[in-house]
Amino acid sequence: MKIGYDAKRLFFNASGLGQYSGTLLNDLGRYFPNRQYVLFSPSTQDIKSSIYREKPYKTVFIRGFLNTQRVLGFSKKMKAEGIDIFHGLSNELPLNIHRLSIPSVVSIHDVIFKVIPQNYSPIDRWIYDFKTRYACRHARHIVAISEHTKRDLIKYYHLSPDKISVIYQTCHERFKQSPADDVIPDVAGSLPDAYFLVVGSIIPRKNLHNILAALSLIPTSKRPQIVVVGRGKPRYLKVLKDMIQKNDLESYVHFYHDITDRELPYLYRRALCSLYISNYEGFGIPIIESLFCGTPVIASNTSSMPEALGPGGVTVNPSDVAGISELLLHPPEWKDSEVNVFLKNFDSHTIANQWMHLYQRLLD
Repeated sequence: MKIGYDAKRLFFNASGLGQYSGTLLNDLGRYFPNRQYVLFSPSTQDIKSSIYREKPYKTVFIRGFLNTQRVLGFSKKMKAEGIDIFHGLSNELPLNIHRLSIPSVVSIHDVIFKVIPQNYSPIDRWIYDFKTRYACRHARHIVAISEHTKRDLIKYYHLSPDKISVIYQTCHERFKQSPADDVIPDVAGSLPDAYFLVVGSIIPRKNLHNILAALSLIPTSKRPQIVVVGRGKPRYLKVLKDMIQKNDLESYVHFYHDITDRELPYLYRRALCSLYISNYEGFGIPIIESLFCGTPVIASNTSSMPEALGPGGVTVNPSDVAGISELLLHPPEWKDSEVNVFLKNFDSHTIANQWMHLYQRLLD
């Protein structure tokens, strides 16, 4: 079996979609090394790992991947490579896929542009909607990464439930392994002794402003420390830092913008609890990263986040500042046996098997 992938997010996106692509491809290559994985990319630059230069992977470059040359060149490349099945890893398929006899499947992560349209410009909404609609129409099958995303697809695109499967994502093996003694971040000495950890892009949807508002309600004698790991746009960062200064939170909130993937498990394991109180998510990978590291989570009770959390913590309305404040004072306890059973839903081998069975079913 030779499987083709739209891999531009793998090579050019270090956040959610890139992590999803890399984790899935690494697991497929590890558990099914006798298959061939052909990665179509727009450029030779910035290949993040040498693993994709070796068998069972092959990288094929299509110049102009993001414009009309992509449409013109893709079918020739796929035919030349002898692709048996094509997988769009990040919400889209090549715009000429319907002209080929190759069966295709697409991973849909979310349709937040439909749910919270005010967070997107009109042109971005149009582009995302066009790509999603095309992919859903022409894919032989659709995979949603959560039950909630499946419901959103049925609601907004009027799809048959039979055309959509749910296959969860997992996280990198580094979060599941015992910590390596040599992976201690340079910032380790500056971390508070006890802290809540927030991991993710620093954007309004992630709701860090309500966490800060909740923190400001707590008397200074009981106020906990918050460590924030991620990057954000200057405008929103300024809003947050103005809020921190106004509420005298400077000594309680610590930003770290340059933590590497190898260092991140160390921060999870040292945290009292992780906070993932986003307004809306297609899944919520930091939730299971934290759980695999043995750290409970306070997550939103909205969208897909309760699916990712299970018994690994508690949920709260992301708009309930007083409720968030109360949980910062009384964080959830770790439920070892229950969480370990729950995390089997995100086992790498199980998920790789689910994908390979789907590929085979589509070919049959």
